[in-house]
Amino acid sequence: MADLSTSFFEPALKQYYDKAQVENLVYADRPLFAMLKKKTDFVGEVQKLPLIYGNPQGSSHTFSKAVANKTNSKLKAFLISMASDYAIATISNEVLEASSNDRGAFLSVLTKEIDGAMDTLARRISIQLFRSGSGQIGKIAAAQSAGATILSLANPDDIVNFEVGMTLVGDSADGGGTVGTTISYVVMVDRDSGTFSASASQGGAAATATTNDLTANQFIFVEGDYDLALKGLQAWLPTTVALSDSFLGVNRSSDKTRLAGVYIDCSGLTMEEALIKGSVRASREGGKPDYCFINHTDYARLQEELGSKILYMDVKAGQEAVFMFRGIQLNGAGGRITVIADRDCPSGEAFVLTTSTWALLSRGEPVRLFQADGQRVLREANDDAVTARVISYAQLTCNAPGFNCRIKLR
Repeated sequence: MADLSTSFFEPALKQYYDKAQVENLVYADRPLFAMLKKKTDFVGEVQKLPLIYGNPQGSSHTFSKAVANKTNSKLKAFLISMASDYAIATISNEVLEASSNDRGAFLSVLTKEIDGAMDTLARRISIQLFRSGSGQIGKIAAAQSAGATILSLANPDDIVNFEVGMTLVGDSADGGGTVGTTISYVVMVDRDSGTFSASASQGGAAATATTNDLTANQFIFVEGDYDLALKGLQAWLPTTVALSDSFLGVNRSSDKTRLAGVYIDCSGLTMEEALIKGSVRASREGGKPDYCFINHTDYARLQEELGSKILYMDVKAGQEAVFMFRGIQLNGAGGRITVIADRDCPSGEAFVLTTSTWALLSRGEPVRLFQADGQRVLREANDDAVTARVISYAQLTCNAPGFNCRIKLR
């Protein structure tokens, strides 16, 4: 079995997981992830991302005053490092031997598990691209009963981030605190009601909120993710910037708009009014917003509002593989904006982006199989099984945050 489980199928796996196949597994149904500019040549531990947020201000109608008041350009540099992420596919030797007489079935067993691990890791990254970098995937509702075994989310739409079998921990802070040590395992997910149940053991009986340490207002994290996720749109475009701000080595309070983007509360406006207002603010700062990303729930609201006025546009993405995403076109302040629904965008928020300012940096492809030793499938040292490791070393970057707008919709 050693040949079958490792080196024998290496050529077949190499052919199967070509770049087009990996893109199909990673980018399908993930518009933002697919459309981001990719830079896969990150080297070193840290790279500087310089940003000029102010031009020299030695100017006056009086020459002597212009000379006397001269200043240099205002420059900051974000320190970019990679966020590591992993997904593991393990196949027992017994399962492999059960299909060993049929090489096609054997390969199918391997690729099914590897495909699943790739999809899991790609989904994690897609979720993180919209969020703050804390690793949070949801928050327990304020009205959660401590004795209930059905756990409610503050934002029911966040239920799409949960899967049966996940290992969770909670904290009262959305990063920057000390994550809890009580481990909970998801045993039930109700996607219609936005609720889930968790157990103290994998596959065990549902436990109460108190037992799980997932009580009212607790933020929820997959174990091992706390403050280690990549810095997504919410991190680059925060709702507030404190005087003590520190983001990737930069205090952004000196010019919070140019260094931390535009944030506006449009909760009292229609969807169309809110998105156009966001485009106005981004355009006022010099941006040329071309795309807006919202949740499917908010996309449906926009469709209903526009009615017969709606105009659709198909957007192409991908390199080796081709993906088409349908969006709604609006006339923004700086030109047409295509509004695209992305299930990983938090509902109640919109991101009006100048997409040329964004890039996803990575070491190699953003999602790929580990193969430093030339093998994609390895024998487990302490188990009767073989394993494939799917890895990602990536970070989202923006060279002009002020050209982009984050909008509160409700």
